[in-house]
Amino acid sequence: MTVAVAGVPPYIVGILLISVVSVGLRALPTGGADSPGAVVLPALTLGLAGTAMLLRLLRADLAQALRLPFVKLAAAKGLRPRRAIMVHALRVAAPNAISAAGTVLAELLAGAVVVETLFSWPGVGQLAVSAIRQRDLPVVQAYVLVTAVTTVLVLALVELCLAAADPRVRRR
Repeated sequence: MTVAVAGVPPYIVGILLISVVSVGLRALPTGGADSPGAVVLPALTLGLAGTAMLLRLLRADLAQALRLPFVKLAAAKGLRPRRAIMVHALRVAAPNAISAAGTVLAELLAGAVVVETLFSWPGVGQLAVSAIRQRDLPVVQAYVLVTAVTTVLVLALVELCLAAADPRVRRR
C-alpha cells in the first residue's frame, strides 16, 4: 500500500482528494486560504507520498534492527518490547529515516509549486508560476536561489541531526 501511495505524483493525489473529499463528500473547500479547513487538502497532498516512503523505510529498518543480538538480549533480560524498540532498535534504525526525511523536506519545497497552483493557495509557489507566465526572469531566479539555499540548509540540518543521533557519524 505504501509503495502505491509513494509512487503517485502530488498533482494526481491533489486532484483525487479534490474530487472525492471536496466535490463528492463536500467536506472541505477545494482551494483558497480563507478558512482553516482549506489547509487540510494541500497538507495531505504534500505530505502523503513522503510519509508513506518514510514509514516504509523505517519499518524495514526496524524489522532488521529487531533481529540484532543486543535487542534480543534486552528483551530476554525482561525489558518491555516497546521499551526495547524505542531505546535500542530505533537508535539503529533512525539514521536512514533522518536522511530520507531531509530529502523529503527538499522535495516538499519543489512540490509546493504544484500544490499551491492546484489548490489556489497564495504563496511563493504561486508567485513563481505567475513570474514564469509573465517571463519575469529576476523573480524566477530569486525563487530558484531561495529554494536552492533552503534545500542546502535543510540538508545541513539533517547532517547535524544525524551526528546527534548516531555516534558513528560524530567520529568521522
